[in-house]
Amino acid sequence: MDLLNVVNGINAELSQLRIQDERLISEGERVEIFNSVVTALTENLIDLLEFSIRDMATRNEHFGWSYNLSDSRYIQRDGPHIREIITNLNRKRQISYFLDCQVKWTNDFLSLNPRSKERFLEGMIWDEQGKKRRRFNRFVF
Repeated sequence: MDLLNVVNGINAELSQLRIQDERLISEGERVEIFNSVVTALTENLIDLLEFSIRDMATRNEHFGWSYNLSDSRYIQRDGPHIREIITNLNRKRQISYFLDCQVKWTNDFLSLNPRSKERFLEGMIWDEQGKKRRRFNRFVF
C-alpha cells in the first residue's frame, strides 16, 4: 500500500463513518483530519496513525484501527474493516460515540526545534504528544 492509497483509504473510511452517523464525525472534522494526515504524511512525520471510536460518556474504546507508517515501503493497516465497524455501530444505536485520532510522531518530528514543531502543529489537529485537540463544537438539535 503506497501513501496515495493510504490517504485515499483514510478519506474513504472517514466518509463512510460520516455517512453512517453525522454525529460521529462532522464534515469539518473529516476535512481537518484528512488535511492533517496528508500534510504529516507528505512531510514523513508520522510513524503510527490510530483511529478509535469511543463512548461519549465513558471514553472507553469500542472499535479501533491503525496504520503503521514507519516503513513507507510496507504500510500496514491493522484492525477491523470499516464495514465491520459500521455494522457493529448500527447494532449499538443507543450509545453516543465520538471518533478519536492520534499519532505517534517520527524521530524526525521529535528532533525538530521547539519553534519548528510549534509552526508545524499550528495547522494540525494533534498536539506535540500526538493527541487530538478538540476543535469542533457539537450542536444537538
